[in-house]
Amino acid sequence: IPYSDDFLIVDVALNGSARGSRGRTQYSIVCHHGVAGGRFPERSVRQHRYFLERIQRADVYITGHTHAPMTTMTAIEEYDPLNKKVTERNILHVTIAAWVRAKYADQKLFPIVPKCHAIVKLYRDEKKKEVRLVEAK
Repeated sequence: IPYSDDFLIVDVALNGSARGSRGRTQYSIVCHHGVAGGRFPERSVRQHRYFLERIQRADVYITGHTHAPMTTMTAIEEYDPLNKKVTERNILHVTIAAWVRAKYADQKLFPIVPKCHAIVKLYRDEKKKEVRLVEAK
């Protein structure tokens, strides 16, 4: 995602032909260029906390602005006031590394960024997510 002042939110429905159809599995994916990149993986993880402070209840968060590509999972418990239940929900965090070999990265001794893609799989039968990083060709 190029530098932007905004978020991109993608709403994905599987196993249903129209909005509101029964039996569908719904996913929400939030994307942002990112703001707290750096050379270390912990900085990549930290920027996902900023996401959760701004936009909640998404299933997948994708960000960049880093020199350390990675994926992590977290889980939260949410209270459903309609059903009077507490449910657990997994959240997938994907950090895409910059592919640009910028002069500032060399000046600051940032590591060379591996060229890779993140492949995110969403399933319609169960609410589960899977991700893997694969080498870019």
